[in-house]
Amino acid sequence: SMETFEAIQTMLAVRAYADRALPGDAVNRIVEAGWLTGSSMNLQPWHFIVVEDRETLHRLGGLARSGPYLADAALAIAVVIEPTVYAVSDASRAIQSMMLAAWAEGIGSNWVGFHGLDAIKPLLGVPEALDLFAIIPFGYPAQPVGQGKKQRKPLATVAHRARFGQPFAGELVIRRHAVELVPVIGHRIDMTAVRAIEIAAELEVVGWIGEDEIDAGRR
Repeated sequence: SMETFEAIQTMLAVRAYADRALPGDAVNRIVEAGWLTGSSMNLQPWHFIVVEDRETLHRLGGLARSGPYLADAALAIAVVIEPTVYAVSDASRAIQSMMLAAWAEGIGSNWVGFHGLDAIKPLLGVPEALDLFAIIPFGYPAQPVGQGKKQRKPLATVAHRARFGQPFAGELVIRRHAVELVPVIGHRIDMTAVRAIEIAAELEVVGWIGEDEIDAGRR
């Protein structure tokens, strides 16, 4: 298994799955990850329907317009929410917990739907008073997937310190970015290469931080 930050850093959406069953203990951990997630006032306004039947998965793939690949998943978890104020926020947290738990096991997933799944409710026996919020397919990736190759806006454009418009910057952030760029030798990072990248990055960091921080650094 991998550490939490590594799972967050490397997790990618997987939409093509191998024809391979998932171990029961891994499935249990995925479901428990959702169940153990925190919720507002501890209301836990969710229900998790674990679907493993092949015919039902095929039908889900045909009904979910944004997720035809549900048909090929090893299993899917339908997330049903109760009508509470924070149900969407709470369920979203639970979904992310399950996806990260799966990724740590080498299992891929993706988010299908966001409300608007009423046509699927009868298939899964979801009561009319509840909302079928999303369906998450899970399975081993059909093809090898890269890890951490993400297209993200520069951290300096979205992370702020103390006030909006005051960019966030720091040694830890530089080190994390640098580690992504250098080769791993066995299980160890080539720290000489990391330091070389950090020195180069410092030229950019000076452009991110405020003049008062630059002056403080000189002192």
